[in-house]
Amino acid sequence: MKAIWSWLGLAGVSILTALPPVPPTGFSPRAIPIPTPPPLIPTPTPTPNLVAANWYRAAWSAHQYAWPLAGQDQLLIANPDGKIAFASGWDQGLATENLERWLQIGQLLCHWPENHRFQTQVYGLGSLERGTFNGDIWIVGGGDPYFTWQDGITLAQNLQDLGIRRISGSLVITGDFTMHGETDPNQAGNLLQKSFTPHLWEPSLQQGSPDVRVNAVHKGTTVPAAAPLLLTHRSRPIAELIPFALRDPAFLLPDLPNLPATLTLEQVQNLLLSPQMRLIFNKAAQPHPAMPLSLSVIQHNHLWIGQFPDGRMILWRTSAPIERITRFLQDIQHPGL
Repeated sequence: MKAIWSWLGLAGVSILTALPPVPPTGFSPRAIPIPTPPPLIPTPTPTPNLVAANWYRAAWSAHQYAWPLAGQDQLLIANPDGKIAFASGWDQGLATENLERWLQIGQLLCHWPENHRFQTQVYGLGSLERGTFNGDIWIVGGGDPYFTWQDGITLAQNLQDLGIRRISGSLVITGDFTMHGETDPNQAGNLLQKSFTPHLWEPSLQQGSPDVRVNAVHKGTTVPAAAPLLLTHRSRPIAELIPFALRDPAFLLPDLPNLPATLTLEQVQNLLLSPQMRLIFNKAAQPHPAMPLSLSVIQHNHLWIGQFPDGRMILWRTSAPIERITRFLQDIQHPGL
């Protein structure tokens, strides 16, 4: 809870500077310990730029014909200095569920540095004879939230580079290992086995893929002390995984603590201007063909978040067609604001 509230700017401290640089051993992004929240510190009410606010209001009014406000349509424009330039439709706040995925990714970034790589370790106990590993191979998951088919193929190639083309024993799954969003160790292990064996794939996909035959797969507990470490597979840095976290439901994000049903205007503003949101935005935002060229956006369902070159952040929630808002977004790039 403290991480979430700090991220939203209610605790008055940056979670990124408050946490140690190296996460604790064995941390799982789906089992984040939530400390007792600190007493809330009132968030100062921003002082809007009245000239800018009046201009935005005039522009908004002028374009009512193009972007009619439905009952739940909302708009927020936040200046880089932390002041709210313009807001409309915030009487009831913003439903937290609209920002759930952003909050989950922010929670992940609160606990891991952006250059962190999740490790999946491979141990073996046996002997290698003519390409056959006579013994068991242990796969020890390190909490990678996005271990995919391609990671499995890479792991098979790493084993093949060690001379292993067949495992006569079992592929034993232990630790915090998931694959393609599958959290059951046996099911995740079966997916990993299939990624090792291209003869089970479509014929057009088999050529050139590493092939490591596995006799059996099952869940294990601990790796025998006598088993040496054969290799370590590392994920891409978390910062590079952010675009996948936004769009792929197979990306396993951490559970959130109990949050209020709605967020206030100031809480959403703090979220937009937080370091975590800036990082998410910088890694995942893209130009949209229907948007002004100077505006990059992230879109999820009916919620849009954008940033102008001068650092202004804009959030809007609407079910209106995107073509209806293009003119307004072009016009609010007024040079005097």
